[in-house]
Amino acid sequence: FYTFKKLWRELGGKFNGSLKVQEMPSIAIKVVEQVSDPLGYVVRDINKWSNNLMARQLLLTIAAEVSGPPATEAKGSMVIKNWLATKGLKFDELVIENGSGLSRIERISAGHLGQMLVSTYHGAVMPEMMASMPILSKDGTVMGRLKDSRSKGRAHLKTGSIDGVSAIAGYVLDANNHRHVLVMMVNHTKAAESKNAQDALIEWVHQQP
Repeated sequence: FYTFKKLWRELGGKFNGSLKVQEMPSIAIKVVEQVSDPLGYVVRDINKWSNNLMARQLLLTIAAEVSGPPATEAKGSMVIKNWLATKGLKFDELVIENGSGLSRIERISAGHLGQMLVSTYHGAVMPEMMASMPILSKDGTVMGRLKDSRSKGRAHLKTGSIDGVSAIAGYVLDANNHRHVLVMMVNHTKAAESKNAQDALIEWVHQQP
């Protein structure tokens, strides 16, 4: 609502109204419809640049599409867990609060995240998923990392961080072109200082014979 008002005024319009939430009446007339980009494009924008708002909106969209409106984070969480179960992935510790990652209670174990990445790699949409992840030293949130390393350009990695938490996960090609899943999570008041350790792990995996 506030974004709408801001953009409307920037375009020269005037708006002094308020936001009213109610069910859509049966006599309503559609004025305009906007269709989102394909899911593959949306996920790429989310993962390349860690777009938290888009990630949350995707969770709510999944909730509405599968469970029907109104879209809620709780519905989205249940849909995700049910979907994981169809893949044989049961993560008892998994908590999805808002889908954006900006949460103090959301959690998953490193082992289960790695298991999910392995399952994804063998799935039908693996190419789209990998293409959505930042390429080490080339783009996205890992653009500036390990630029002088032989591992540059040979890993697709997603980063994640909030105060006291730093994580990185994805796929790394070793020197013999074997692909490995890598997951590292740090929960500590000095988690931000673990970047060098993360880079060392990436290089160690890349150097595997």
